[in-house]
Amino acid sequence: AWREVVKRWHPDTNPSPDAAEMMKRINVARDVLLDPKKRAEYDRIFAARQRENNRNGSRNPSRHHAPGSDMPRPGMTREEREREQQEHLRRVWRETVERDRETRRMHAKIERDREERRRRLQAEKRYEESKQAEERERRYAQQERLRREQRERQERLRREQQEAEERRAFELMVAKLRRQREEVATQRKAELEWEQARALEAERNRQERERLEREREEREAAERAALDEETRQKPERKDSDGSGINGVVAIVIVVVIMIGIALIAEWT
Repeated sequence: AWREVVKRWHPDTNPSPDAAEMMKRINVARDVLLDPKKRAEYDRIFAARQRENNRNGSRNPSRHHAPGSDMPRPGMTREEREREQQEHLRRVWRETVERDRETRRMHAKIERDREERRRRLQAEKRYEESKQAEERERRYAQQERLRREQRERQERLRREQQEAEERRAFELMVAKLRRQREEVATQRKAELEWEQARALEAERNRQERERLEREREEREAAERAALDEETRQKPERKDSDGSGINGVVAIVIVVVIMIGIALIAEWT
């Protein structure tokens, strides 16, 4: 059908001045028919128009006969047939112009719908990008807050550990000082006790030496007194003095030896 129409209205075969414009509209109609969406829209509009024509044709029966058709009405002359064909061509031209306008309106509507859809998609894309940016910002802020809390927790744990170490070091130092003080006090007490024991021992030794010295002096004095008394009582017996003196000397020596043994035993 398209080839037949092209053959009829092509400027190379049709000398009509409207052939070029008609070819443009025929090509637009072909583009509409090749696009399923545009064709469906055109069919919808054309069906509505056909229904309107049918309603109008029911009131005018003469419109059922298409002028210029291959089935001429009985009794038509050649001039009437030519006028009918020209009328048919004008009607086809008007319909073509109307279809072209409708096609242009449909194209404009499609372009508007496409532009509206593009703007809507761009708006949705911008909205999604803004939402993603807000989500990224929120996640970044949350991560920063978590990192800050982690740093604060680590810093708090470090301070607590440092304070615990300082407190433990202070307690160890105090315990060490207390032990040193106790050791010094114990050592001083031991030294005092040792000095007191030495003083007591020295005092006992001195008293013992004084006692032994007094006893020795008393024994020596008693012995001298006894010897003097014995010497005064027997001055006349000179012959027997030698033996008597020897006996006394022997007795004195024995007494001195016994006293020395006793002193040595007591001293040890």
